Amino acid sequence: MKSDWDISALGNEINFSKDLEFGQKGEQSIVRFARIIGSGAVEVKTDRYKNGNMVIETHQNPKGALTADGERLWVPSGLNVTKATWWVYVFAVDESFVMFTVDRLKRYLRINANIYTPESKQIMAPNSENPARAWVIKKPETINMLSDRRYDAPN
Repeated sequence: MKSDWDISALGNEINFSKDLEFGQKGEQSIVRFARIIGSGAVEVKTDRYKNGNMVIETHQNPKGALTADGERLWVPSGLNVTKATWWVYVFAVDESFVMFTVDRLKRYLRINANIYTPESKQIMAPNSENPARAWVIKKPETINMLSDRRYDAPN
């Protein structure tokens, strides 16, 4: 039985030119990303708790603002207002992070709208001066979002 990691499982048609072209597309993607970093079009979030989950903020309650009814006033923030092209999530400062386009993250959330509903958002830092509403993407789902073709950009 061959594994997905066995290059011979790809078939007998190993084509250096095609492999090189595919690798160069990956390199070009990183060059584009480096240019975008220079322009500031990157949203960076950091996993403070080192639990491997990603928190995706969508609203905040600045300074505990209240509506006329005395409810918390939630204003769009994070993913709902970002102008960034890329989203970077740091799991270990100076050691590990993942990066993906904001569009990919939005496609993932849209396709999984049955999981990521308004009701499934959690309130982060509820007793602070700036609590946030956010979805939590669990570790296994992070890998799924990064690698599943369903979330690739349409051609």
